[in-house]
Amino acid sequence: MSKLISGSGRDGIEASAFFEVTPGLYRLLVIVSMLSFSAVYSTGYLRDLISILFVAMVVMAFIGRGLFGFPRLIQAISFLAMVYSFRSYGGNSPGVVVLVEFTSIILFLQLQIVSGARSASGVVILSLMLILAVAAMNVNFIFPLCLFPFLLFFAALLLKIAELRHQNIAVSAEHLPPQKFSMLVKPSKFLVFLVAYFLFWLSLFYLVPRSDAYGLASETSKRRLQGFNETLQLGEGGLLEDN
Repeated sequence: MSKLISGSGRDGIEASAFFEVTPGLYRLLVIVSMLSFSAVYSTGYLRDLISILFVAMVVMAFIGRGLFGFPRLIQAISFLAMVYSFRSYGGNSPGVVVLVEFTSIILFLQLQIVSGARSASGVVILSLMLILAVAAMNVNFIFPLCLFPFLLFFAALLLKIAELRHQNIAVSAEHLPPQKFSMLVKPSKFLVFLVAYFLFWLSLFYLVPRSDAYGLASETSKRRLQGFNETLQLGEGGLLEDN
């Protein structure tokens, strides 16, 4: 029992739950982040920035680590990004787009120095923030094509984190057997989930009104979308959808 808990009470077990990020976990973090970036790309905003970050993250996923790992440099760039976002707010860009831009930059920087459980949790939270922001501002039918793989890899990421936590606790507590987590499910259950997901999305897309798609946006973001209106008056030219 003395070997089970080296600290005081439950603090010993909680301390042993922290783990180092393995290359496999890092690649999952990068893939989940890339899928959240693809959701941002589907909005039509920030495509130049997302394209540059996406290429860099493909390299990061291949090598299994960040491109640079200088915490002081990351902090300096993060501060500059925050200043730039404050200066951009209230301009021509909608407020929610400025927030998404800042979050995307911070997520990319976080991936450069992720090393343990806390920094990995930060990546998880930031990727979720991007998905929620895009869900609030998106009127594009392409979004579920980005959301569905995000949900699958996000579940795999959470399972991997749970597995690493359990294995780390098992090192300190010998009576806890190693446990392997798996995402394997029966094909029939997966098919039912897939059909239910698309039916749910179709109902949301066609039934939920989208008169003001950007609730936190400026007047620039409220321009009407060509192809989604029955009439279009002179001087009311809106954004042209790619598809």
